[in-house]
Amino acid sequence: MYSKTEAVIQNSKYVLSTVLGQGIIDITYQATDIESGQQVLIKTLSDNLRQHAHFDQFKQKFLLRAKRFASCQHPNLVRVLDSFEDAERPYLVMDYVPGQTLAEIRQENPSLSHSQAIHYVRQVGAALSLLHQNGLLHRNVRPQTIIRCPGSHKVILSDFHINWGLAPNLIQSQISSLAAGYAPPEQYLPQTHDTAATDIYALSATLYFLLTGQPPVAASVRESLLRQNLSPDNGYASQNALRDRRLLLDELRQCQSQINPAIAQAILHGLEMVPEQRPQTVGAWLALLPRQARPQSTTAQSVHSPKVKDTKPPESSQATPTVKVTHAATKKKRDQSPIRSQKLGSKKLALLASFTSKQGRLWRSLMLTAALAAAAGVGFGSAIRWNSPSEPGSTFLHTEQSFPPRQDWPVSDTPDLTVSDPLPSDTTTR
Repeated sequence: MYSKTEAVIQNSKYVLSTVLGQGIIDITYQATDIESGQQVLIKTLSDNLRQHAHFDQFKQKFLLRAKRFASCQHPNLVRVLDSFEDAERPYLVMDYVPGQTLAEIRQENPSLSHSQAIHYVRQVGAALSLLHQNGLLHRNVRPQTIIRCPGSHKVILSDFHINWGLAPNLIQSQISSLAAGYAPPEQYLPQTHDTAATDIYALSATLYFLLTGQPPVAASVRESLLRQNLSPDNGYASQNALRDRRLLLDELRQCQSQINPAIAQAILHGLEMVPEQRPQTVGAWLALLPRQARPQSTTAQSVHSPKVKDTKPPESSQATPTVKVTHAATKKKRDQSPIRSQKLGSKKLALLASFTSKQGRLWRSLMLTAALAAAAGVGFGSAIRWNSPSEPGSTFLHTEQSFPPRQDWPVSDTPDLTVSDPLPSDTTTR
């Protein structure tokens, strides 16, 4: 339940209105900037710490971290507007970002595409990279702290754990408030040095949720399963760690059977139980994701237009009438379509390319030989036609020929040979 207040702070500049969240360490208000009239978020230390002996140290650490976060300006990171002390209490003022969280968007749109999920995660990763470059950690990455701006697919990472580890004796209370499934195992330890791998684990778990609709198994549960069968001689490098990855992968595939294998491997790599076995930078983890990741099934459609809500039902769910088309009409339409023209153009290009290959050279040789033979035939026929045959010896085509005298020939062209006639003298019988 939300409570109402009427507190006015910073010389009546801000009016605190609604309590959005309250824990053992801090409390977050929705407030109004009187000068601009805009809504803002204000975070401060809770009343529980004011009675602590080291409250002044906590206050100085709070203000110092606020200034460091204010120096990190990024389009996908909530902006820190102001920090100050009022009535011996430190305050941090941030932008109020309206819109739906990714948890709400995923609940309303179960068919969120792979490409859209990765698009959101890459934006969050860019914001985390800036924090890590400045020596800061977010420690609270999850779908509930990522807000999509209305009318666009731009997301803002908000609600960082500015007070994590501020009071060492209260760290156990902060551990109990960790989001199961998104917090890595090292955050459950009372004394540990968190690194960028801590946020990488949470970012991987966020992508897991966007694709499946549920967070991965909590790190504490995975840790318990590993310890039950852990061999004392080989630790996490044993087959138990491989078994943990296999179980996690099976659960991921059960929730999302059409997941891209590269995305699955990136998620598993980011959810390694040992921090040193995860990618050590956000950029290295993002490099494991495909640039254009599309689901293998056409049932999962993404909405890329800012003017269309993610909750719009797919058009395929509407009934469409069946229309019968004759073969002739289909063929005519196909021949006149741009796709058909493109195919015909592709065939011409392929035929032209074939002439540049070895087979093309052979065809050119044959065609050249045929052309030369045709030219020779045409020339020879023309020469015969244009040279007159009435003048013997005028050309080599009309050479003069001689024949034996006519008087030496027999009078009769066909001699009359009978049985009584003698045989010619040059033939004898044998």
